[in-house]
Amino acid sequence: MDYFILLLICWGSIFVNTSLFTDTQIFPKWLCFFAGILLYGFYIGLKGFPKKKDSKIPILLSTIVILCTMQALYGIGQSMHGALMGTKSFITGSFDNTAGFASCIVAGVPFLLGIKTNKRVRIVVVSIAGIALLLSSSRSGIIAGCVILALLFFRTRTALKWKIAMSLLLLFVFIASVTYFKTDSVKGRMLIWRCTLDLINSDIWLGQGWGAFAAHYMDVQANYFMRHPDSGYAFFADNVTHPFNEILSVLVVGGLFGFAVLLLYIFFLFYCYKKAPSDVGIASLLSLVGIFVCSLFSYPFTYPFTWFIVLLSSWILIHNAFHELLISSGMKLLMRACILLIVSFGTLGLCDRIKAELSWKHTYEYVTNIDERLSAYKSLINRLGENPFFLYNYAIELYKAKHYNDCLLVAQRCRDYWADYDLELLLGNTCQELNQLQEAELHYQEAARMCPIRFLPMYRLALLYRKWGKMEKSDSIAREILHKPIKVLSPEISAIKTEMQLQLDGNLDNFCDILE
Repeated sequence: MDYFILLLICWGSIFVNTSLFTDTQIFPKWLCFFAGILLYGFYIGLKGFPKKKDSKIPILLSTIVILCTMQALYGIGQSMHGALMGTKSFITGSFDNTAGFASCIVAGVPFLLGIKTNKRVRIVVVSIAGIALLLSSSRSGIIAGCVILALLFFRTRTALKWKIAMSLLLLFVFIASVTYFKTDSVKGRMLIWRCTLDLINSDIWLGQGWGAFAAHYMDVQANYFMRHPDSGYAFFADNVTHPFNEILSVLVVGGLFGFAVLLLYIFFLFYCYKKAPSDVGIASLLSLVGIFVCSLFSYPFTYPFTWFIVLLSSWILIHNAFHELLISSGMKLLMRACILLIVSFGTLGLCDRIKAELSWKHTYEYVTNIDERLSAYKSLINRLGENPFFLYNYAIELYKAKHYNDCLLVAQRCRDYWADYDLELLLGNTCQELNQLQEAELHYQEAARMCPIRFLPMYRLALLYRKWGKMEKSDSIAREILHKPIKVLSPEISAIKTEMQLQLDGNLDNFCDILE
């Protein structure tokens, strides 16, 4: 029964998607993960801890490999479908992004070493995984796969010249992945890492706690462009929700203290392997190494499957090293009682969150009457009031309903959790509707600094200055817009440039807010 629960957690954290929630892909996976963990905790609380020696571990590992291979085949199928349709397919598997797809394969396939199977099966599985990673164009996944292959190759008794040749080949793949794939994205991440270091330096010892990156990063990026208005990074700046490096995330959240704790845990796991080496142990280590490499360039811990693999690998390594450790029956009983207590509160919290998320989705999709819609949002704010995406959605509804004072309050509450380009625009629009023109100017300027390549904040500023009667400033902004480089041409940008030209030509009769 206990392994059946673990298999359900594994399957759910990879494949489950549902339209029952506003987040159709990531939240359902986390829901399955937490529900499975609570169910497993309930089982342990009632039945007791697993036996010291358990022959079902290979079954669990085999299932993980099978599920990850299925995920790889799913991605390959997406690529083939795109080729048949004559379009370039964006390979994500059952995830929302290639980052989740690649990290799933990198985390799960190394467990192939921990199970007994023939060489042909291993070659087939590794080949499928490698093809899927290459087709996904995920740099972090490709680099992690190269590192895992290199470590495996150097454990063999192959001649030195072949090891050197393999090293050069993998080095070439690594350089190609970093240098030639998505070069614009590489430059964008260099900007993100540069600004994240500024954020870390503001509290380098103890960090700034959970949610600090989302709450402050875009302000730091805006300050960077205020200090460096001619920076070459401006062309690559965008709205950012993650530093694309989990180590930097740890430093933001916990500072050097949190980073030191992470290092101690890593060394402890290596110590556990050295104390009791095994095939299952090396498979667990390689899985963790793959996740670690992905973490240097991506955000694998956004997905619950990564956490599941980290917990499982850690348990395998620690259990192998300390399985002879004796724990008194009284202590086991106390631990089981604590687990049951935690599970009870956790279950209540999870059920309440599920009901709130279902209600939010129902309101968003099916409630059309504006008064009923706003009433439903208001009733949910006590349960979802710390979710910035809910608050932003609520503020948008209030703005559409022209409840500008309430919209401003909700948007400002959202701002406490989330520094965001779109939120700044909403705050600027709301302040303008309330005739708070100075505040609107500040919000538009902040949005323009957050993403200098975007046109909309400058356009809103031009309209604001015209409404304010400051035509010199409005014309100055119009000239900036006309000379502004275009990253991706769109009808919206063309319309903005046309209107700014009309303004400078003095055709004010044709002047209107074309984007309303």
